[in-house]
Amino acid sequence: MFGYDGPTVNGNFKNTITKLLNQFDNPQATSIFIVNDKVYPYPKSYSDLIKSATLFQYKTGNAAYTDFGQIFQTIADDLEENQLAILTTDLIYSEKSATGQNAAKIMATAQNLAQIALKNYTKTGSLLVLKLHSDYSGRYYPYNSPQKGKQYKGDRPFYVLLFAKNATMDRLLTENQYAGLRNFSSYPSFENQYLFSSSTQARTPFYTLLENHPSAKGTYDKDREGDNSKGLHIIKNVEPPHKSTEKLTIVVAVKLPVGAYGEVFIRNPANYTVESIKDNFKIKAIQPSTNPGTTHDIILEASSPASGERTAIIRLKRIFPPTWIISSSSDDDTNVNPNTTFATTTFGLQPMMTGIHHAYEAHITDKNYLFSLSLHLND
Repeated sequence: MFGYDGPTVNGNFKNTITKLLNQFDNPQATSIFIVNDKVYPYPKSYSDLIKSATLFQYKTGNAAYTDFGQIFQTIADDLEENQLAILTTDLIYSEKSATGQNAAKIMATAQNLAQIALKNYTKTGSLLVLKLHSDYSGRYYPYNSPQKGKQYKGDRPFYVLLFAKNATMDRLLTENQYAGLRNFSSYPSFENQYLFSSSTQARTPFYTLLENHPSAKGTYDKDREGDNSKGLHIIKNVEPPHKSTEKLTIVVAVKLPVGAYGEVFIRNPANYTVESIKDNFKIKAIQPSTNPGTTHDIILEASSPASGERTAIIRLKRIFPPTWIISSSSDDDTNVNPNTTFATTTFGLQPMMTGIHHAYEAHITDKNYLFSLSLHLND
């Protein structure tokens, strides 16, 4: 990874690390390690790291290959509650003996090692993966020649992996004091994110029907039984708008962990399903909420007039692999050319992420959806 931080690069890589660590009250207390064939303590302080001409001035270990199985295992074994482990990496798995090996075999090994290393961690721990990119100038080591690199100058992806116990990750993604840290879109060259978690908090967000909203059409009364500290979920005396050109429209305000899923994913109606047999509700829009205690307003429009008791259930899909992981993954990195997809892809990314996904599957009760919001209507 030496090519990410040298005298001729744009500094995105180092700036990202600096901005991330500076969000903490005392970054000097951060324990820093160098990872490649093993995990090695960094010999200097945080200040020394930031002031250094290059983050990689201490060439500890063997940088020609990376044992992610051991790296993941070390993080998983050592991590405690209220701690956050941050791994900045190119996420390329490589072996000592990879020369001449089939690419599919290397990627299958990476997938299996990731799954095995994180198998126990996934019961109580979360992992947030961020993709970014930076200028790169230096030698790059293709999968089939880990000991002999090729000179490369151009854009390259890199990744920040945030490891934390579920309760700690929940705090990171929801509490106001960490709003700056989780504003990932403000980081230099941020591209995308994906959360792996066995936490139940994200699957039970606070939500409430809004009585007054500019986009609402029609009238209803709140039901006492359905109005409590968990929000308004039951409404009665539902009447569609009187104008024939308007449709019944209700608005649900919900508190979503944007840092977990990302604003683009959350605001895409295609990522949701709505079960509403009678009213046939569709999501018209998802927009930032001005309602205290919530983050987004989901605007539901009924396409069919309905009456009597009925329900509407909104679900956010659990999508793996997301499109960005598919498009960011390569099975051949031997053509080291900045004018090709080499500049935007990572060898074996999807298999590595799939191994992590499989490790979490055993601890996720709903394989299809991230959460469900249930509404009850009665006229």
